[in-house]
Amino acid sequence: MSDPDLDDLNLEEDDDLVVLTGEDGEDHPFRLIALLDVDDQQFAMLIPAEQEADDSETADVYLLHYTEDADGMVNFSSIEDPELFAKVQAAAEQAFAEADETTET
Repeated sequence: MSDPDLDDLNLEEDDDLVVLTGEDGEDHPFRLIALLDVDDQQFAMLIPAEQEADDSETADVYLLHYTEDADGMVNFSSIEDPELFAKVQAAAEQAFAEADETTET
């Protein structure tokens, strides 16, 4: 598991914007706030673009499997395994707790 700083992704202003197409066919913009390493896989923490990253206590956080293909194309997919999702959720909670500790000191 990584030890991400939620504010230190080294992304340009618009590089963290991700547009996902929902099952309804509608496009939904999200902000990538962190990547987590769990069980040798990467997972993205996303929040709806209209929510502020520093408002994490009330933000809706989405956890998705994150992969890049050989051409550098990024892909997001649902985490189907409930046990793996629980691990990713715990890693996300730890990342938020560590970010809170960092801002408090």
